[in-house]
Amino acid sequence: MDIGLVNSVNSTSEVKSVKNTAYSQQTSKVDYSNYTPSQIKEIPYEEAKANYDEISKRIADLGKQVLSFDESNKHIDASTQLRRVKLSDNDKLNKAVYETLRAIKDPIESITVSSEIQTNLQDYYYGKDVNASFVVSNNPIHTDKNLTTSQINSINVEDFLSKMVSAFSEDYENAPLNIKEQYKQIVDGYSLFQKNYNQAVREPYYA
Repeated sequence: MDIGLVNSVNSTSEVKSVKNTAYSQQTSKVDYSNYTPSQIKEIPYEEAKANYDEISKRIADLGKQVLSFDESNKHIDASTQLRRVKLSDNDKLNKAVYETLRAIKDPIESITVSSEIQTNLQDYYYGKDVNASFVVSNNPIHTDKNLTTSQINSINVEDFLSKMVSAFSEDYENAPLNIKEQYKQIVDGYSLFQKNYNQAVREPYYA
C-alpha cells in the first residue's frame, strides 16, 4: 500500500485495511463458539480467511438453533459473506467482495447484492448482456450455469466492474420509480465493490 494512504487523515478505510491485514501475522486464535450472526458479520477478511473452518463451524451450530426472523436473515447473510472467502483463487477479488458485503449492514440488501454479483459474473463469463438478476424475459437473458473456480479466476475483474458500474448506472437513471431503489442498491454495491477491489490491488499480499 502507498505510504501516503496510511498518512492521510481522510483515508479511514485504508488505515482499517492495514490493521486488518496485520491480523494474518498474528498467531493467537479467537474463540467463536459464542459469536452471534452480527458479530460474525463484522469479522474482517483476513481474520475470516485465517479462521475459516472455525467460523464455519459456528455458523453451522447457529443453523441448528431456532432463530427469530431477523436473526435468521443475519445468519444467512453471515454465511453468504463467509463463503466469499473462497469465491476464487484471486485473493484480491475475494477480499473485495467479502468487504463489500461486510460494509452493507442490512442483511437483505447484503444478500441481494451478493446474489446479484454471482448472477452478473455468470452472465459476463458467458457473454450475456448486462441485466439485473430480477429482469426476466421470454428469451434466456441469464445463464443458468454456475461458474467453476477456474472460470471465475479467468475473469478480468477490472473490465467486469467497469461494465457493471456503467450499465447499472444507466439502468438506474432510466428506471421507473417502482424499481429505482432496487437499481440504486446494485449501483451502490458495485461502486463499493470497485472501490474495495482497487484498494485490495494496491495492498501488499499476505498469504
